Amino acid sequence: MSLFFMQPKWASLLEYDPLAHLQSVSNPAIQFFVQRDLLDNRDLSVEKLWTLPGAEKVLRRQQPNGSWPDKNKKKHANSPTNYAVLETYRSLRVLVECYGLNKKHPAIQKAAEFLFSTQTSYGDFRGIYGTQFTTNYSGGILEFLVKAGYDSDARIDRAFKWFMSVQQDDGGWLLPVQVAGLSSLASDDWMQQPTEVAFDPTLPSSHMVAGIVIRAFANHPKYRQTPEARKAADFLVSRIFKSDKYTFRQHKSYWTKYTFPFWWNDLIGCLDALSLMHYPVDTPGVQGALHHFRTTQLPNGSWRLDLLAAKTIPDITSWFDLMISRIFKRFYGN
Repeated sequence: MSLFFMQPKWASLLEYDPLAHLQSVSNPAIQFFVQRDLLDNRDLSVEKLWTLPGAEKVLRRQQPNGSWPDKNKKKHANSPTNYAVLETYRSLRVLVECYGLNKKHPAIQKAAEFLFSTQTSYGDFRGIYGTQFTTNYSGGILEFLVKAGYDSDARIDRAFKWFMSVQQDDGGWLLPVQVAGLSSLASDDWMQQPTEVAFDPTLPSSHMVAGIVIRAFANHPKYRQTPEARKAADFLVSRIFKSDKYTFRQHKSYWTKYTFPFWWNDLIGCLDALSLMHYPVDTPGVQGALHHFRTTQLPNGSWRLDLLAAKTIPDITSWFDLMISRIFKRFYGN
């Protein structure tokens, strides 16, 4: 009997069953997560993915201090951005999300310690925007450290407490510099200011930023259950398919421009977080988002998507098919 002969509930709610398509993908990493996350096969070892060529290619570039080098070091010689932090975050995403590496692996241990070395006394991670707060990148770094198994580390607690201390009154987060009217985050001048641009909790949040931060909360078994996380989820749901309040990545079309592993906020990353939090599926905003994926599915069970970045990831479209399928499974079950 075929593994997908008995159609699960979540798949029956889609126009086309994606399981046959996903099981036909030859990528061993995708097959592992299909078996584990969609077919509930727990008799698997993630460690077999750690020696795949794609993982080893990334691991070969790691430096002795745990970081990954800047590919354009000469060009960035005078930049206030610490590109080693940025490249380490970029590599950690791939190793953790695509190949399941965790803190048992020495390379992840070294990468984590390098990133923790950039954590300030406040709890945020600093350097990508020079001297300034990086609410977005701090959230992203926190997300993948949690996914790598550092959820019980005291430094992780410090980061979450910082995020809760700078949460906006409406439930989301923002980059303080957005409020200052900066048209581009690539400007060096503001990154070199001796003091940080302060948070004002009364201002409206940026869902572009909040959608990144909530992924960290959603992946943590304790912090996903906090009132702060639920308030952030409510805010994010209220903003689905709307334009951002601020100028950077403002247009509503960015909701459906996707990156894998997750980087900026988009509809798949947002729903992934909400499904992990067991957010009520019957909420109109969630239903509208899920309906979008019902109407953009192709007859072979895959999806028609606008890929913004990370197109070099092997079988990138199938990774998104897996992510969307997993979202439906979490919301609706078998």
